[in-house]
Amino acid sequence: MAEDPAGGLRTHVAAGLAIAAGLLTVLSGGMSLLVGRTTGEETAASLLFWLDLAAGFACVVTGAGLLARRAWAVWSASVIALATVAAFGALGFHILQGGAYATRTIAAMMLRTVISQVIMVAAWRDALEGGRP
Repeated sequence: MAEDPAGGLRTHVAAGLAIAAGLLTVLSGGMSLLVGRTTGEETAASLLFWLDLAAGFACVVTGAGLLARRAWAVWSASVIALATVAAFGALGFHILQGGAYATRTIAAMMLRTVISQVIMVAAWRDALEGGRP
């Protein structure tokens, strides 16, 4: 079966989105950690910032893998998407239990969830339509 040119383009766009989102996540998480340390804030949120940094790096690596058309990148995109949904669910549970939250955190998680799902679907569509991931 011939490779679908649109699938390759779709994967390249998804890869670019993954890299851009990952870099922005790393920048945001890094700045939050830096500001928290300089202001003396030591909260449980610092763990979330470290997890955010790890997720950002994973997105960058996954995007690079998608550009290089590596099969593992499709699975990595899936893990990131599922982990993002799980984290959003945990945030929802935290809020329902009366925990503190910021509206911007909910908006950011909504955006991250949509982006991670788009990347995962694009990677899987390309892989399942006969093109290499």
